[in-house]
Amino acid sequence: MSHSPRLLIAGAALAATALLAGCSSGGAASSTDGSGGSDGAGQKLAMVGLYAAPYTDGVADGAKAAADLDGAEFTQYGPVTLDPNKAISDFQNAVAAGATGVLVQAFPGDLWVAPIKKATGVGVTVATSDVPSVGSGALTNVGPQKVAMGAALADEYIKQLPEDATGIIVPGICVAGLRSLTAPIEGFTTRMEQERPGIDVIEAEVTAGDPPSNFAAWQRIQAKYPDALGFVGACDQDLTNMVKMKQQAGGDFLIGVTAGGDDPVAAKSIAGGEMVGAVTQRPWLQGYVGMRLIANTAFRDAAQPEGWINTGFDIVTPDNAEEIASLLEDPAVAQKTFEALGDTMVDDADALASEHPVDYLTESDGIDTENPMP
Repeated sequence: MSHSPRLLIAGAALAATALLAGCSSGGAASSTDGSGGSDGAGQKLAMVGLYAAPYTDGVADGAKAAADLDGAEFTQYGPVTLDPNKAISDFQNAVAAGATGVLVQAFPGDLWVAPIKKATGVGVTVATSDVPSVGSGALTNVGPQKVAMGAALADEYIKQLPEDATGIIVPGICVAGLRSLTAPIEGFTTRMEQERPGIDVIEAEVTAGDPPSNFAAWQRIQAKYPDALGFVGACDQDLTNMVKMKQQAGGDFLIGVTAGGDDPVAAKSIAGGEMVGAVTQRPWLQGYVGMRLIANTAFRDAAQPEGWINTGFDIVTPDNAEEIASLLEDPAVAQKTFEALGDTMVDDADALASEHPVDYLTESDGIDTENPMP
């Protein structure tokens, strides 16, 4: 999960855990047990994840469920650690193996333009999940609005901060300047300015990508700002590290993360009450909607929707942490929760996609984008 998300090749090792999303398990894992129709019988569909993590596995679970509806063979590809060049190689291998449609976490987007163009040029249908590649020929992107995610987390902080509260909140970011990470912080900051003008969300401190260094960074930041009202992380690894930091430091400051909620183990840690909340990007729904739209084009010659389809997000709080962890752990629970909403999105895809271009997911004017609910 770890969000986008979310890196420049020069900073790849740092950024791996930063993406509000990402997963796949280093080789290819396949399934052929179709459970629905037969439009895709004998056909191959694939997904290429950014790196191995619960988020990407969740996207793959949803994509597989969509492939099963058509009786198509589904294969999950992707590197174990963040390696965009390896991910592109896996994508090319999927195409060479005969995939007629591929769902891709295309980070960084500009690096994927040429390989996706080449694939779509020979008739392969490609869509992107979470991280788009503008100008590549992958016309459809599925995922949540990043600025709105940050604003929604701020709403949870606001519930615990009096209207006349004054002080600072300190963000942390594991890859400075990465848009998929700065966008949620921007949304958080804007909402706090709107609702709690006496609180200053200061410039983000740089943390770290690997978990041990990340924990040390949060210890340093908390010691630097002992009187802060709260801290907010932008990266997956922040969740458990911030909980541990607060447990060790004591105090009544608030903590939360604009990512991290796609890992069921991490999500469960919120149940203890130390953290205000974290964001889950509904990975199963992303994979399901993205792959169903690919199948409609690949198997039924439907035009690929051109634009961004908002699959939404959820805030994991102490009250719902166990419930959300269960749907992250069990694809059957995720399917029961999100399949009907996904089917509606697929049915309305042309209208939904026409509302916004694929890069709208990080635009600041999307802060009040309506969050679709099951």
